[in-house]
Amino acid sequence: MLWAPLRAQANGFDAFGAGARSQGMAGSVGATVSDYTAVYHNPASLVFGKPTLGIGVHAVYDHTTVVLMPRPSGYDPPGYISRLNKRSDTPEPGGAGSMITGVSFVPIPGRLAMGATVLMPLAGLSKISTSYADEREQFFSNQLSYTRLGERMSREAIGFGAAYRFQPWISMGLGIMVLPSVRTVNYVYTPNATKPENIDLNMKIDTGLNQSVVAGLRLQPSDELTVGLVFQDELQMGVTGYNEVQVRGTNDDKPIFQPISFVQQYQPPRATVSVAARTDGGTALNAEGSWLGWSRFTNDQGVSGGFEDVIEWRLGLETAVADESAFRMGVAWKPSPVPTQDGRTNYVDNARWVLSAGGGTGFELWGERFRVDAAFQFHGLVERTVHKRILNSDAYPECEAARGPLCDEFPDPGGSATESTRVRSRGLQTGNPGFPGYRHGGYIIGAGMDVQWQF
Repeated sequence: MLWAPLRAQANGFDAFGAGARSQGMAGSVGATVSDYTAVYHNPASLVFGKPTLGIGVHAVYDHTTVVLMPRPSGYDPPGYISRLNKRSDTPEPGGAGSMITGVSFVPIPGRLAMGATVLMPLAGLSKISTSYADEREQFFSNQLSYTRLGERMSREAIGFGAAYRFQPWISMGLGIMVLPSVRTVNYVYTPNATKPENIDLNMKIDTGLNQSVVAGLRLQPSDELTVGLVFQDELQMGVTGYNEVQVRGTNDDKPIFQPISFVQQYQPPRATVSVAARTDGGTALNAEGSWLGWSRFTNDQGVSGGFEDVIEWRLGLETAVADESAFRMGVAWKPSPVPTQDGRTNYVDNARWVLSAGGGTGFELWGERFRVDAAFQFHGLVERTVHKRILNSDAYPECEAARGPLCDEFPDPGGSATESTRVRSRGLQTGNPGFPGYRHGGYIIGAGMDVQWQF
């Protein structure tokens, strides 16, 4: 488990919560969690649990789509008809699955505890996928893609932490989430410039780690009230380096250097306040709010996306229905940090309502204590329609700035141009896949089940 950070890419717990208990309560467990999933939700709560070893599965059906508006005539830049891929809608991703494993130890019962948890996708590890959020994507997929959903929901996540209980009413925990940092240098030699598909290649790849600290407090002023406070710093996967390219007969003595710089799976800083109220009958109501610093978001190319900070809200209920058995339900509101995309960029994102339900029970088998929990979630995306803003014909900038209005890929030429060239260049000419607009929405269904051995 400790070697797994070398393959981690993204925090798959963000969308659904860590573990079936959290998923059944829409992620609102920061003040009541006590098993190894506390590493993510609130490491200070590790000290309230028993030594546990667990394994679980989580399945997702993603029915989100992006439907493009018909492209009007008269806006095609030169050579647009010969693009590698035709402009097209983005189909629904379909199903995906992952496995969660975790362990927690209690070296000093009631005082000191440690834990680790790993989420691994069943479809494969260490996937890197980049795209452009502007007109440059016309030369690649010629489609739009979701900024915070899609592959992010089924990527790896790993964390570990420890907690210490200073007094019966206060405990503190520290955890860490990690992602890899990759540096690649590629030495490329082309023996024949007329056959660029034949190359000699050497590679040098170094892998490190990016870390994000998770700090938590758990305050329990009475048996009926618990408060959790959590802060996690931002985290991202970085891919840097360069290509050193030589082409025989053209630049043998002065190679071409092509820089590589990508940011993958950005996770914003988050600060969470959780409050749980309990009754003598075994019912707990959990309310939770999280500030997410999405204004610091950078896209795959490391450029700011102009996002906004948001606050997510979650409410979860857990009630005992029999000895060691519980029923759970929850609701959450996840606003979108993405502003209106009426200009050059096409960041696709929706606000979401989350409804969840679940339950669990404990039992004894072969003289050992076990627990099984299951959960179901429905994410309803608030449909969003984008219309690109049309400016005056002479108001479009060239395609250089990272953000702003639609840019002109065939700007007006200088005074030496022919009259036919001047006519062809008039007005806006863009191959932006999001022009003139698009509509996106849908729903996501998640289901999970965990089995834990309390040893």
